[in-house]
Amino acid sequence: MSASRRPGAAGPLRILAVGAHPDDIEIGAGALLCKALSAGHDVSLLVLTDVPDPVLAGVRRKEARAAAEAMGIPGDRVSFAGLDDGHLRVSRATVQHIRRLLPGLRPDVVVTHTDADSHNDHVEAHRLAHASFRDTAFLHFSIHVSGEPSRFDPQVFVEVTPERAAFKSRALAVHVSQQGTINRMDLAGYESRLGAAARLDRAEAFEVGHQAGAVRGVRPAIMMSESPFHRLWSPLAGGSPVTLLYPSAESRSAELHLNLGRDRLRRSFADAWRGTRVPFREIFANGADVADETLDGDLLLAGTPGSSVVVRDMYNKISKIRWIMESDAGRGYVYDRHNDKRIYPDRNGGDVGVISRVEHPSDHRKTIFFTAGTTGLGTRAGLEFLADPGAFPEVDALLANDDAVELVFSVDAMRTDVRVIEHRRRLPFPDPVTSAA
Repeated sequence: MSASRRPGAAGPLRILAVGAHPDDIEIGAGALLCKALSAGHDVSLLVLTDVPDPVLAGVRRKEARAAAEAMGIPGDRVSFAGLDDGHLRVSRATVQHIRRLLPGLRPDVVVTHTDADSHNDHVEAHRLAHASFRDTAFLHFSIHVSGEPSRFDPQVFVEVTPERAAFKSRALAVHVSQQGTINRMDLAGYESRLGAAARLDRAEAFEVGHQAGAVRGVRPAIMMSESPFHRLWSPLAGGSPVTLLYPSAESRSAELHLNLGRDRLRRSFADAWRGTRVPFREIFANGADVADETLDGDLLLAGTPGSSVVVRDMYNKISKIRWIMESDAGRGYVYDRHNDKRIYPDRNGGDVGVISRVEHPSDHRKTIFFTAGTTGLGTRAGLEFLADPGAFPEVDALLANDDAVELVFSVDAMRTDVRVIEHRRRLPFPDPVTSAA
């Protein structure tokens, strides 16, 4: 696993939500906090600024505590930094002030503003949160009245379900003094636009960041996402791009299926990472310089030993792999090394194939995804799953954590029915094998 995927200790996370103003946290992260509280995590809030008018400042603090209590957070878990509204700045003095205000607090996850925002206090809140805490993961939210979607590049999406929408509405309704600002633009419409990238009707969205030394909170923060695609790929896409080493086409039909699968995967990455950095690239597996690419970052391999030199010379030689692709007299099959068994596709135009996620044999910090079918149909089905894991719930459930996992699947001729035949987790042998019912 890479540093961004190292697991931490079990148990509830210490989550600190930091807002520039008393209502910012509820606007940007109310659904996330609802989910975190339901999961039993320890949530605290920090509001950074007060308005100059002491009477109005007192009203807004009272509203903030009441809103926290409406969310199920005790009022004494809300801290106020008392910095100047409209003049927030990160400096040595303000950092020391935050640390004195919250002595000994070492949050696993800090939820705060993105810097893709037009409000100066929101941008400074982002910077101040990063400067005040160490060894932590960050989730950055966007505010509907000041966010800059063209620069906002989220990877975690939390659905605003009817229950969570009601949760947010109760908390926001308490901010009576701010209803004009909150309702100046359509929050539900903004959340619908954010959710579109994750194929959710309505969602809060968060950029992911982490500091050097952050271990415990990074993986759980990413896994709070309810976008299957981002949940699968975000842990791998924090550094160098995921590289698809695509194979040669063994027939015109295989070439058509391969190209369609690659197109689907390419579009999914482009849609999911709407900023300037799309963490995906494609390189021909049988090219002259492919040996160098196999050592650079996380890999996605596709194809059989006959169509990809990397599958033949690297992947199939990993002794811990159980299911590999083979062929005999031109007929492909999945070979079960453990039981010395061959799995052939049926005769009705369907296919069988493999999807696996394993450690890179040369660097345990890197991951290899592999998918292939005995024909182009199976390879296409595997690539389509990786492009849209939410469309294949049974397969998605097996890959919805960071374990090494292998599975054998079948697919019908129309790709409408993908079934898991066998799977196993946590390589190497002799892990138990589970046969699908």
